[in-house]
Amino acid sequence: MEDLRELEDELRVKQVRVVYLDCAKYMERKWEIPNVIGYAAATDHPPYDENKEANWVRWSDDLLSLGNHSTGLVIILDNASLLFNADRKFMTNLLENFLHAQRSWFRREAPYHLCIQMTPCPAVKEVFSGHRNSDA
Repeated sequence: MEDLRELEDELRVKQVRVVYLDCAKYMERKWEIPNVIGYAAATDHPPYDENKEANWVRWSDDLLSLGNHSTGLVIILDNASLLFNADRKFMTNLLENFLHAQRSWFRREAPYHLCIQMTPCPAVKEVFSGHRNSDA
């Protein structure tokens, strides 16, 4: 737990945005996940859903654009096995589009991470769910 608190402090000092999502909250509305990430990360054009479907191209483009000026982004998907088991295609699309947007972040050497916690982790939730950019 102490290691996580030190990490959270370091991210705050470096002004890296942290977006924490508990996937269990989005089982019946998974298309809202890119919206939550976009609003918390301060992307340009949220929301990213249309008729209960995620607009992956617009989400990916906005993450790519954000990488041109952001000091960093960490997305934590806690309890992710629920969504992987329920809709592997959705989660694969999320991962692929996150990766497509990495060029601008890597070019500037800005932190850009997607942390997938498959099973619920109380320590991760305690440290990061209260973060200024979380969904909790």
